[in-house]
Amino acid sequence: MKWWPIITRWPKWAIAGGIVVISSLVFALWWLNRGSGNAATKPVAEANTPSAFEIEDAVLCGNALVNYRTGELIAKEWLEGAGDNPPNITKVLPEQRLVIVSGYNGMVGAFGFDGKAKPILKADKKPTGSAGFNQTYSEVVYVRDGDLWHGSVNWSEGNVDTPRKVTDVGYFRPETFRGRWLWHEGDLLVPVLGKTLQVGLSSGSVKEVPVNLGQLEQGMSPLGTFAVVPVGGRELGVVDLLNGETTKFNVGQRIRKFLWLTPTKVVLHIGNNQIAQYDHSTKSLVGPQQSDDGIRDIAAPSPDGNCFLVIGGQGIAVLDLNEKKDFGLKLQFNEVQWISDQELLCSCNEVDTDHRGVWLVTKAGEMNRVSNLPMDSGRAGGPRSSPVARTRDGALFVSGGNLWSFNIESKSVMQLTQTGTLQPQVRLLAK
Repeated sequence: MKWWPIITRWPKWAIAGGIVVISSLVFALWWLNRGSGNAATKPVAEANTPSAFEIEDAVLCGNALVNYRTGELIAKEWLEGAGDNPPNITKVLPEQRLVIVSGYNGMVGAFGFDGKAKPILKADKKPTGSAGFNQTYSEVVYVRDGDLWHGSVNWSEGNVDTPRKVTDVGYFRPETFRGRWLWHEGDLLVPVLGKTLQVGLSSGSVKEVPVNLGQLEQGMSPLGTFAVVPVGGRELGVVDLLNGETTKFNVGQRIRKFLWLTPTKVVLHIGNNQIAQYDHSTKSLVGPQQSDDGIRDIAAPSPDGNCFLVIGGQGIAVLDLNEKKDFGLKLQFNEVQWISDQELLCSCNEVDTDHRGVWLVTKAGEMNRVSNLPMDSGRAGGPRSSPVARTRDGALFVSGGNLWSFNIESKSVMQLTQTGTLQPQVRLLAK
C-alpha cells in the first residue's frame, strides 16, 4: 500500500498515528531493557519495606506504623491479619527485630518488623499450644502429655530448642496457661483443678501452695512475688506468692480497689472517700487519708507514684500523697494522661469553644490550652495502648486522624502526618 497519498489527504490523522507508533516502540524498548542499567539502584518497593525503619523513630497508631520524627507512614496495616485494629504487643525484641503478640486462650505469636507472621511455635514438630514465657520471651514452658516441658525459643524459626521434660506427674492440662499463672525466676505457679501448684523448673518438684491466683489477680504486684487482697472485709492481706504465707494489716473499712503506684507501693480505696497506702519495702500501712470529695474510683498514677487521679462526685481531681491534698480539674476531660511527674495532657471534646481542645494541666490544677482540636477517642487497644504516648521531648497523640506531637519545653503542638485515617491508640515501639 502506498502511504503518501493517505498522509497528504489526512495529515492530522497521520501525525496522530505516527505518535502512537513511536510511543509504542519506545515503551517496548523500555520493557525489554528494564533489567539493565545501574544494578546498585534500590527498587522503590524494597526501599519502603516496613523492616527498614529504626525502632526509636516508630510509633504504632492502631495498626498503622508511623515514623514520628519525619511523619512518614511506614505501613498502613503493619502486622498482617490485624487490619487497622491495635495488636496486643506484649514484648518488642529490637535485636531480633521481632514483636511478640498475645492472642486468646494463652496463645502467643511472633511477627517480624516487616509485619509478616513467623511460623507457629512448635516443639518436636508439634505445636506447643498455650504456653508460659519468661519476661524476656526467650524461654517457654508448655504442656505435653500431662507434664510440663521447658526449652529456649527460636522465634524466627518457630522452634523450641533443647526441649526437656520438667515434671513426671501426668495431670497437667492443655489449658494450664490459658488463665492466670506466674513465672518468677526458677519457680512457676500454675492452677490445676482449683489448686495452685508451685513447680521448680530445675528440680521438677511439684507442691501445692495456699494461693488462689484468680482471686489475687487484681492485687498482683508488678514484681510478681507478692499480692495484696482483702481479708474479712476490714483487713489487708499481703500474700507471699512463693510460700503462700499471708501477713495481715487492719484497715478498719471495706477495701474497694487497689491501684499500684510503684512496684512496691499500692494505694487502697477504702470506705466512701478515703485512701490508705501500703509500702512493701517497709512493710508498713499509712492512712487513712480523707479526700475532699467523694471517691467513686482511683486511676492513673503519676510516673513517680506520688500522685494519682480521683474520680468523684464533682469530676476528676489529682490527689497528691506528699501534700496530702487533692486538686480538682476544672473541666470534664475525656482523656487525661501524665506526661511527667508534674504535668498532664488532657483533652475535652465539648462543643463549647471555651473548653474544647487539648490542655496542659499541672498536678495543682493550673491549665493552659495548647490546641483547639481535641484528641480523637476510640475503642480500647489493650493494656499497652493509650491515647497519649510519652516521649523524651513531650508526648504524641492523634487528633483528626493525624498524629500530633507536644513539645514539653516550648509548650506547643505540631501536626506530623496528613493521612487523616490514624486510630487514636498510640504506642511507642521503643520503651
